[in-house]
Amino acid sequence: MKEINSKVNQDLSIISHWLRANRISLNTKKTEIIIFRSKFNQPHKKLNFRISGQKIYPTTVTKYLGIYLDEHLTWDYHLKQLKTKLSRSCGLLSKLRYYVSDDLLRTVYFSIFDSYIRYGCQVWGQNETEKIKEIQNIQDKTVKIISFRKDCQTLSSLYNNQKILKFKDLVMFNNCVFVLDQINNVLPNTFSSYFRTLNITQNYVTRGNANFNVSKPIVKTSTYGLKSLTYKAAADWNKIQTINKKFNYQEEIINRNKFIRCLKNMFYDQYALE
Repeated sequence: MKEINSKVNQDLSIISHWLRANRISLNTKKTEIIIFRSKFNQPHKKLNFRISGQKIYPTTVTKYLGIYLDEHLTWDYHLKQLKTKLSRSCGLLSKLRYYVSDDLLRTVYFSIFDSYIRYGCQVWGQNETEKIKEIQNIQDKTVKIISFRKDCQTLSSLYNNQKILKFKDLVMFNNCVFVLDQINNVLPNTFSSYFRTLNITQNYVTRGNANFNVSKPIVKTSTYGLKSLTYKAAADWNKIQTINKKFNYQEEIINRNKFIRCLKNMFYDQYALE
């Protein structure tokens, strides 16, 4: 930790010189430092970070691009804030449903509810936890409200009628589109090596490369490796062929909009059968 403290202060000194050279001022009161660590590793109590003579205090949670990052990367704080926003949106929809048409109510749902659970869900929603289940429960309650659920209707049929993806399927949907965009080379170069199709990595024909499956990354741990975005996205992409054998990657991979449409219909067909 002492070495980290020294190196960070050196970087902060370089940043300070660059800012002054470009006549840019930094608001140190809005500048935060967070040390990502295991719950079992306690940080050194005498850490001292300074920039331009002003002390910067380490924090346990910081907000970055609308997502709250906690020091242990458990996403507990973000999910707590998200739960509050979703509950508020659910309450608004429960009052609004008596005064607007069904189409308008559905549009409002996507504006004030779906936009929250969709944003960054591939980062914080990959793995099912108790807090993720709470998010799913709020979504179930909201879909019941906007559908004026009757006792004879099942929950899955409501999702099918409203053409809304369940949260777990929403994450899987975004994972598959992410893989598609990488294969089609429309993502930034940072993601160029994330996924490789089996027909490239293998010189012989198998059922996997014939279906345009991608190779799963080799993981070193059963905890963090299996929960990574690259592993989960690759697994979800390969799972689609198992769920729907009629899905033709070779044909749909050319047209992104058609791929998305077919993928959504696959989920809706599942809901209709449940």
